[in-house]
Amino acid sequence: MKCLDHHGRKGINISISNCLETPVAVKVPLKNISAYEDETVTLSCTLNKPDKTVKWYKNGKIMMDGIDCCITTDGCEYVLKLPKAEARNAGTYTIKCDKVESSAKITIKGEDHI
Repeated sequence: MKCLDHHGRKGINISISNCLETPVAVKVPLKNISAYEDETVTLSCTLNKPDKTVKWYKNGKIMMDGIDCCITTDGCEYVLKLPKAEARNAGTYTIKCDKVESSAKITIKGEDHI
């Protein structure tokens, strides 16, 4: 873009392309999951931007990567894995990034399956 001063003379060149950055958006939301105890449960969400800082919540409380869950990122895919589902893992899980979020419910069934 070329700017002219109030005398019609050439001013400086300005680039505004960086000002119009696309905001973060959910491309593929979390999906509700029903699993049996001792199964691995995986929640996955795809955003439109890779390697963003996200936070995971269970019933409104922040979750951290550790023994009970594994949180990973692969490009635009953000994953929370519960390696061995237990009844206490049932609840609503939410991923948040900037001002966007996605939520899903995990239901855990008892050991009475064949």
